[in-house]
Amino acid sequence: TGMGKYISDADYHKRDVRKKDANKEYLYPLPEDDDDERNIWEYAPENATYLILKGYVSMEYPENVETGTHELGADVTYYIHLGDFVSSKSGQSNVAAINNYAIERNTHYTYSITINGVSNIEVEVTEGTEKQSGATGNIFATQEEAKLFDAHYGQYTYFLTKKQLDGEYMSWYVKSPFGKEGSPKLNNGLDPEDSNYNDALKEYDYKWVWFMINSGTDEGNVYKFFPGTQNQIENIESATITKGKTLLDIDQFVQYMKKAAKGEVTGIFATKDGVEGVSVTVFVDEYYYEQHPIEGEESLQDLWKQFVNKPNRLIHILSGSNKSPDGESSTTASIITIRQRSIQTAYNINKESLKTAWGIETEDELNALAGLGTLNNTNDDFWFFDGTKTSPTGNTQNYTSQNNGRYNTAGMLGMRSQSTANNSLQWNTILDASIAFPHLKTNYKGLLYGILLRNRDNDGDGYIDADELRWYVASMGQLNEIYIGELGFFSSDARLYEQNLTSEYAANDRVSYANAANCVAWRRHIVSSTGAKVLWAEEGVSTTTYRQEFSWGNANHAPYSIRCVRNLGMNYTNEADAAAKLQEETDYPTPLVDYWIGDEDGNRLSNPTITSSSIYYFDLSNVNMNSLRTVPSQIPLDPSDEFNDLARPYTMFRTGKIVSPTGLSAEGNSYYSSLKDTYLDYGLVPTGGTQGYRVPNIREAILMNTYCTNSTWWDSKDMMVSTYYSKGLIGNGY
Repeated sequence: TGMGKYISDADYHKRDVRKKDANKEYLYPLPEDDDDERNIWEYAPENATYLILKGYVSMEYPENVETGTHELGADVTYYIHLGDFVSSKSGQSNVAAINNYAIERNTHYTYSITINGVSNIEVEVTEGTEKQSGATGNIFATQEEAKLFDAHYGQYTYFLTKKQLDGEYMSWYVKSPFGKEGSPKLNNGLDPEDSNYNDALKEYDYKWVWFMINSGTDEGNVYKFFPGTQNQIENIESATITKGKTLLDIDQFVQYMKKAAKGEVTGIFATKDGVEGVSVTVFVDEYYYEQHPIEGEESLQDLWKQFVNKPNRLIHILSGSNKSPDGESSTTASIITIRQRSIQTAYNINKESLKTAWGIETEDELNALAGLGTLNNTNDDFWFFDGTKTSPTGNTQNYTSQNNGRYNTAGMLGMRSQSTANNSLQWNTILDASIAFPHLKTNYKGLLYGILLRNRDNDGDGYIDADELRWYVASMGQLNEIYIGELGFFSSDARLYEQNLTSEYAANDRVSYANAANCVAWRRHIVSSTGAKVLWAEEGVSTTTYRQEFSWGNANHAPYSIRCVRNLGMNYTNEADAAAKLQEETDYPTPLVDYWIGDEDGNRLSNPTITSSSIYYFDLSNVNMNSLRTVPSQIPLDPSDEFNDLARPYTMFRTGKIVSPTGLSAEGNSYYSSLKDTYLDYGLVPTGGTQGYRVPNIREAILMNTYCTNSTWWDSKDMMVSTYYSKGLIGNGY
């Protein structure tokens, strides 16, 4: 590409202006393929290269003295044309640079793109002028805090003032992987009184948030026991609404509140601090669909592939909306804004034969309560089992399934003997609505019992049924497999180790555990349900027993956390079926990784005698493609960090013999470089090795460590790898 239509250096934003007709509507849609030769841009050349950035922008903004600070949120799309517009380039003026859309071959360009917010979009809507042509979005100015929920069940209680609810423009908006975006009111101008309203309503996925009107004036992170799905109603006109019991979907709630604001419904409002309002608990369903929300009963076992690893689903209660002249942007006042993260899975959703899997939450919300502790100060700690640092007595830790975290978790909770005739464990045995978050009673104040906040008493009978244990503590095998496949997550926040933790890494963190109180701030120790073994995520997948750091005489420990998992595509027919399956250790989804001992041709051996020469085969075709290496390799891998393509496994690999190379001259963690320099780069094989084999990367080594457990084949389990830590030998570049 070359020069575009002339613009001045003060009009940079015009590079991204699209052609419009007399009605200010776009003349052409964005091209779907290279065969579309229409030039949709007003100033840029037809074949100019541009980026499309999509995302959600959230920021606080001051409303006024009376209402205080509110949140501004927007689903945005930015169109950014590239080009060789470096004004400092020899012989190129500022004007020439702005009009240059050329990309030169064999040239490396670095574009620094800063998103300063969504204010220009808001100006475009309210003033009717385009200040940022390449940016479009739907902005929601939230009057209450915009709540972000994880993929599991959740709840929050609002106190909405009568003034907030009093408006003839009150409506709602929804966005999810299924159905239309918006609502019948916003998209078609329909009201509930219109004859075709109910038919239009069926095109929206909105029945995943439920509203319960409370007595009193509660608000905030209080806890309300779920009354049961049997209290959801079909028709708002004929139903009797009971406080603390009846559940309304968002369409029903908006209709009911509009009537209450007009005085057509009485007894709704209470007074708090001199202001009339209503206390409403919002129950958010898990981001999981057992049947298609639009198509109805007919459902596929692998429906989960359509809603995992997706953007947040959104729902708003609105009070008025404006659109920009081109119709591409809007601004809306939102009374309530709910965002929910999707389930993240390491599985390959494009594999047709794959029907069952498991997925995880994005983060452990209770981790913030874990704190930093010492041997002499345990009262402020948030432990795994209860409010003390000691391990529990009895057989609580004796559930050691490597793969089935649900089986382990049920055992730790005491649900192993549970059946439909003996489901004695009750929700209020562990949870107390009168206690502040996390609402756990004293003897149950631990991460293990925090999983009940991810689950829900769906039938409202007060008992923790087997089918209600949907989110459970990950097993050690599942934690290891998260590390194998986490590069394919939609949200990088769901990875085992959040990279932002290293920002807390101070200079004195280089010293040992025993001598520095601050050395644990950047660590992440995740407790598994496999005998409560602990994964040290800051080291990749190093493991210890529960509280092992104390046995080393260290005075400090890192915060403990857990990661909760949900099975996908494994829906139980009834409670009896769920209770029976809870007793079976083998009742878990399709393994992420398939492995076996085979002959030289890869054929599986039945009941093989394992020796040091046995060959293990690994099939990773169930793993998402973003987490796999794109090409196989029989030559040495170059050293790389854990994010590099060379640190990912290939779709299938096999093991070779155990080799202990000699004659290496290296210190610290540089043995692989010495091995590579001494033998591998020259095509030499260390004594005992076989041509065509290579040193594994970190993820291949993890798979071998997890599944090649026979001591005859591998006794020491020490292994050299070709991967180094991205933060340096100790961390943070040291």
